[in-house]
Amino acid sequence: MRYDRTMAIAKRHEAFFALIRSGSYSCPKPAEELAVSSPTVFRDLLFLRCQGYGIESVQGRAGWAYEMRGTPDSRSRERRQA
Repeated sequence: MRYDRTMAIAKRHEAFFALIRSGSYSCPKPAEELAVSSPTVFRDLLFLRCQGYGIESVQGRAGWAYEMRGTPDSRSRERRQA
C-alpha cells in the first residue's frame, strides 16, 4: 500500500518535470494535466526545489510559466567550481 502511493507520487513528479521542460505551463495547467489540486502542484514544486532542482517561475508573453534552470547535479557542480 505505502509503496503504491510512493510510486504514484514519483510518477507525478516525472510528469511534472515533462511539463516544466516544455516551458509553457504555470500552476493551473499542471494541476489540470496531472488531475491534482493547485496546492498539490505547489507542494510538489517546493519538494523538487528542496531536492536541488532549479525550478523558477518566469514571465513570458503568454503569462507565467515554470522553467527548469538546473538539476541537483549541475547545481552542485556549479558550487564546486566557484
